[in-house]
Amino acid sequence: MISPPFAQNDTTIIAFLKQLDHWVSTTKGSPTARVALAGELKEWGWNARGWGYSQTVSPEQWALFEDRLKQSWKQVDYIIRQTNTCPYAFELGLQIGRGLSWDRQKFSEFFLKAIARYPDYDRLYNEMYEYLQPKWFGAPGDTYQFLNTFATNTVDPRAPLIYAKL
Repeated sequence: MISPPFAQNDTTIIAFLKQLDHWVSTTKGSPTARVALAGELKEWGWNARGWGYSQTVSPEQWALFEDRLKQSWKQVDYIIRQTNTCPYAFELGLQIGRGLSWDRQKFSEFFLKAIARYPDYDRLYNEMYEYLQPKWFGAPGDTYQFLNTFATNTVDPRAPLIYAKL
């Protein structure tokens, strides 16, 4: 039986990751197990980094964070390349890309690929909005400009709804 780790220590998380690895190996072709593994690896990365400001993170924490996010990305990339049937994989990919400090072009290209495949999956837009905030990789006005693309879009009937949700 798979159960998520409630105690956030490495021993518990590693045991849980082993359960998820087993699930992945016994359900070939299904994205669900890989998505669960990718999500847990991402969270494990953030646990290693900590939740403080970047200047409070040690080099060792940064290294663990990056390694675990890269492991998570391998799972997400596999899901997208093999099945391309899971919108949450794209959301995770955007979260991982933000954590790995993807540049604006790479992040935007992945976002556009994601919304081309899943235009009604609102959380993708939320991830782009988050990326564009100055606390991450945006500059003042970037989020406004992003929102304005939906406010002024008269072709896409979803645009006003996306604007309102963001």
